Amino acid sequence: MVSVVINYLIWAAIIALAFVCAYMIYDGLAVTNSVILGEEILTYAPSDETVNIAALRDINEDIVGWIRIKDTSIDYPIMQSADNEYYLQRNCRREFATAGSIFLDYRNEWDDDFLIIYGHRMSYGGMFTDIIKFKERSFFEEHETGELFIDNRKIIFEIVAFGLIKADDRSVYDLKEGAARRVISQATFVRDSSAAEGRYILLSTCDAQDKTMRDVLLVRISDGIIE
Repeated sequence: MVSVVINYLIWAAIIALAFVCAYMIYDGLAVTNSVILGEEILTYAPSDETVNIAALRDINEDIVGWIRIKDTSIDYPIMQSADNEYYLQRNCRREFATAGSIFLDYRNEWDDDFLIIYGHRMSYGGMFTDIIKFKERSFFEEHETGELFIDNRKIIFEIVAFGLIKADDRSVYDLKEGAARRVISQATFVRDSSAAEGRYILLSTCDAQDKTMRDVLLVRISDGIIE
């Protein structure tokens, strides 16, 4: 009788392990399919010569822009839906993907003074994982700008601060007045130009060690750096 029970437990453990392995394989494929945007999207990815967000919106009307930062994997369309949950586990083709998408806060318009763009931190890389590269002072100092594509414009933004903030910091995530100044006050690295006039965008992702914290980049747009 004891041997029967032991055999039963062994087989139950084997079956459970098989389910776990199968899920991990599926999960990995889901991430890969999300990180690789697909030819249809990449065909209309912005370049120095061509910016055509309208063509991307023909594929998915929720595409509102594109973001790119040199020497990182951040090179993605920006989504926006009616809430901040829809694209947490959907790619830019509205398919299930654990990596989700890069997305603009549903409460924002591009002409707001303070905006938030979210993206997952993935163990496989991709999405906003490379925000952590700015934790190194040398990388922060060597990478001063990034690119934002909206409609038919390429906008050069300045990266003004990197830091960690609490995930439940409502003074920031509720888009309150003074949110940019609060982020700067807590930043690990800040450029001298952080006090300059302009509109600010917070790029936000989960911290690897502490799930109650967010790694963030604060970037600034001014009318003088639109191409």
